[in-house]
Amino acid sequence: TSLPEPESWWSKFTSFFTKPNRGNEGYTTEKDMIMESTVPPAIFQICGEYRNNVDNTVSWLSTMIVNEHTEQSIDDDSISCFGEREYQQLKELQKQMQVIITFQNKENDSAVQVCGLTRDVLKACTSIQKMIKEVRDEQTKKRDAELLSSIVEWQYKEKDTFASFDNLTNFSLEQGYNEKKKNIVVEIRKTPFTVDIQNMKAISFRGNEVIIKRVDKRGAEIAVPDHWEDMKKDEHYRSVTLQPTQQEYQDVEKAFKVTCATFTIVKIERIQNPALWKNYQIRKESMDNKNGNINNERLLFHGTATTSVQVINRHGFNRSYAGMNAAMLGNGTYFAVGANYSANDTYSKPDTLRHKVVYYARVLTGQFCRGQNGMIVPPPKSANDPTDLFDSVTDNIALPSMFIIFNDIQAYPEYLITFRR
Repeated sequence: TSLPEPESWWSKFTSFFTKPNRGNEGYTTEKDMIMESTVPPAIFQICGEYRNNVDNTVSWLSTMIVNEHTEQSIDDDSISCFGEREYQQLKELQKQMQVIITFQNKENDSAVQVCGLTRDVLKACTSIQKMIKEVRDEQTKKRDAELLSSIVEWQYKEKDTFASFDNLTNFSLEQGYNEKKKNIVVEIRKTPFTVDIQNMKAISFRGNEVIIKRVDKRGAEIAVPDHWEDMKKDEHYRSVTLQPTQQEYQDVEKAFKVTCATFTIVKIERIQNPALWKNYQIRKESMDNKNGNINNERLLFHGTATTSVQVINRHGFNRSYAGMNAAMLGNGTYFAVGANYSANDTYSKPDTLRHKVVYYARVLTGQFCRGQNGMIVPPPKSANDPTDLFDSVTDNIALPSMFIIFNDIQAYPEYLITFRR
């Protein structure tokens, strides 16, 4: 089924995938979208001696068609990150499997619905699940690479100075360095080079050599808070359940109850993630130095679904799920001053036990300005220096109720509050 002009099927598709995942804060709803149909219609002509025989045949045939068809919906946050590559794969899948694929933007998540013969739908759904995993893995790798770039930076010599590798290449080089690999192939100026990590040089297939170096940006080792529980070396993070008698619990409870007094707290957990903490502290030190003060941090709330908790505890907040071009105040991660905003069912979706969650997070808001639709980074503070950006954006400069950040290591998920009505 061709979509009507003047808006083409491609513009509808791209607009869908640049819409927000409504499991995050600050976004509006969108209609469903049916992909351009590639399934040719089947036409049956039934002739018989008696009308009753024809009607019975039509009824039998209709029943058989209905019984052989099924619908299956796949819900996953990563669907909102699908792009042109995934669309082309789905278009080809639709053609090969003779199924109809519909994209849906539901109340709290994005989904793909597949309709067709049962055997074809099952095959198509298996392929789509594989695509989702690939997109999720790619997003995770990009985030890990971004986090690593704040700690270690690999560079190559270009004339009289050193230039930085891109984040993904930086990640591959650091991974090879830690795994003690001898050689890694990278691109420098769009030319393949083989990196000899031991001798810190890269050699092209023509024999040209380029000096490389590894820069550790951490300086002195950053310590984790003294009140954290001891952790094993192989632990990525630990959730520590606080007791109501602890002052730490009572401080978080008090902040939550300011605007959520009618809710019942089930538990409060401290999230101990050394890697995220150290990255956050590096970012904080950099912002403190840049702004000439230490008043750059706020404690803010962020609502999410219970299904996202493990990912956030392990990898931190992810602005990739925050929407693309249709975000109300920018395409970043949203944090609220009051817990009642984050506790809304739109953001903190109840689970099967009717439990809801919000994070009480440390957020580096720094110097901020008002946000606007379509921002992917904060604007420059001055037209004279386009590289000196604001640190975050807000809804109201004089009396902010929310802040939006565009760098994932600019927030740390310090406490997880589980509650119910």
